[in-house]
Amino acid sequence: MIGAGAAGLAAARHLTSQLDVFDVTVFEKASCVGGTWVYNENTGTDERGYPIHSSIYKNLRTNLPKQVMAFPDFPFSSEWTSFLSHQQVFKYLEDYTSHFDLYKNIQFNSVVSSVRPLMGEDSRKPQWRVVVTDADTKDSQVLMFEAVIVCNGHFFVPLMPLIPGLKGFPGLVMHSHNYRHPEVFQGKRVVILGAGSSGQDICLEVAKYAEIVYLSHKRTLPCKLPDNIKEQRPITSVSNDGTVCFDDGQQKKVDAILLCTGYNFSFPFLHNDCNIQVRNNRVTHLYKHIFNTKYPTLSFIGLCLRICPFPHFSLQAQYIAAVLSGCKELPSEEEMNADEEKDFEEKLASGFSEKYAHLLGDRQWEYNNIIAQLAGLDRSSSVYEELYKYVVYRRTNFLMEYKNDQFKLSSDGRWTAVD
Repeated sequence: MIGAGAAGLAAARHLTSQLDVFDVTVFEKASCVGGTWVYNENTGTDERGYPIHSSIYKNLRTNLPKQVMAFPDFPFSSEWTSFLSHQQVFKYLEDYTSHFDLYKNIQFNSVVSSVRPLMGEDSRKPQWRVVVTDADTKDSQVLMFEAVIVCNGHFFVPLMPLIPGLKGFPGLVMHSHNYRHPEVFQGKRVVILGAGSSGQDICLEVAKYAEIVYLSHKRTLPCKLPDNIKEQRPITSVSNDGTVCFDDGQQKKVDAILLCTGYNFSFPFLHNDCNIQVRNNRVTHLYKHIFNTKYPTLSFIGLCLRICPFPHFSLQAQYIAAVLSGCKELPSEEEMNADEEKDFEEKLASGFSEKYAHLLGDRQWEYNNIIAQLAGLDRSSSVYEELYKYVVYRRTNFLMEYKNDQFKLSSDGRWTAVD
């Protein structure tokens, strides 16, 4: 397994539950579990020369309540509020690791630098040649495995938009990956490009310190915003005098540009022979966003976007365990490729561009039900979908206050809002 963030931990938890079948090793570059939930004040590279992985900022709180975020078999503390701090999520992942006795399976400070299939008698089940490098000594070793699960996350390689003139902008240019504190924008005129979950959240923080914030995106938010946040159309160009031009012809002179433009999938350790390609942030060839269609013993957890992540990871991990153990069979390579293409064509027909090939959103519930059926698992209760949709409604229409909401799940499969 590559990565000991939430996805890797879910995979380890479910495979180690079958120790008579699996011998599990997790390689983690950092010195602790948690992946993207490990807060780091610093940006750029760490003391060992590796890019800093986490994109967590100091005041981050989850945009989903704990009631829909938790692994199904490990609830968050009942003493915590519904919307959690990143410190609480990190503690939760540490507790999850201890509870399921996973530390003994994790090799920390271990960087997977190469993964390559070596053909044997069964062309569908190669041996996997994995090169692991010690993060401190830089010494490498070559190891062989029957299966590889990629759980390296996708919130660490910034997607930098191509904006004419941006390199010549005289002020501060920052991607949200490197954002930590809103105070750096004290008194500044700021453009924030992107109004996804992070863009909206960061925008509210920055507005407390900035003179004015221009939130640049394609739509108009239906919710009330602070008086010093003004919505603007997408950026078309930037001038070297600090002027930002928008696609409706408006221009604003600003001191800083903050790019909340998302992230690129990155698997630099995968050899070309792995049959995995990334184009315009679409990863192919993958069945159900999980299994390599040519070599199904190479699988991925956590590629899908706009999901309840931990329950999603748990389902994918259990499906992988069921397939690798031989309990469940996958379709043929041809059938899996056809299924992938059908899913992609449906996305395009719904108006999504190629870069949203892994986006689920409201489709996650249908997807989860399909994965549960394929893995031989029970469907999740509809209460999670109902609460998720309510929270999305609250976030969409009451952005400034929705994280004050408190919820409770009852034993009879209902959710209630708590005063």
